[in-house]
Amino acid sequence: MHIALAIILQSSGDRQSIRDGVILGSLAGVGFGSMLISLSRTGDASGIWPLVPARGVAFAVLASVAALSGRSILPVNRSRPALAAIAGAGILTVIANAAFVTGARLGSLSAVSVITSMFPAATVILARIVWNQRLTVRSALGLGTALVAVALIAI
Repeated sequence: MHIALAIILQSSGDRQSIRDGVILGSLAGVGFGSMLISLSRTGDASGIWPLVPARGVAFAVLASVAALSGRSILPVNRSRPALAAIAGAGILTVIANAAFVTGARLGSLSAVSVITSMFPAATVILARIVWNQRLTVRSALGLGTALVAVALIAI
């Protein structure tokens, strides 16, 4: 898995953009990790209701960062396909979180966590589809290596 991350992180960008990417990626990792740990510790009787405050906190963080940086939380591209993709991403995120909660309660938290760690791959693919961002050979190789690593861990 570490090899896959190293391949994805290698970039032709300058040192500042790489440093910013590592900082933002680390902050995102802490945020995702905290949320997933919190969700894994919820009681069986709570069902998937813990996802409601989790989405609320995520929105509050997004709105706060947007307000502090002077940006809008509304997308720049408000076309129907872009809004549909955004709504689809939100729906898939909730489904993925519900699957995580269910998997953490019924199975091995370590196996579920490794599979959940592939969440950023969906973001990369969505950016390619919606914004036509170029997927470099290194990024594609990194994503492929990460998928193979998850498959091998699951065996």
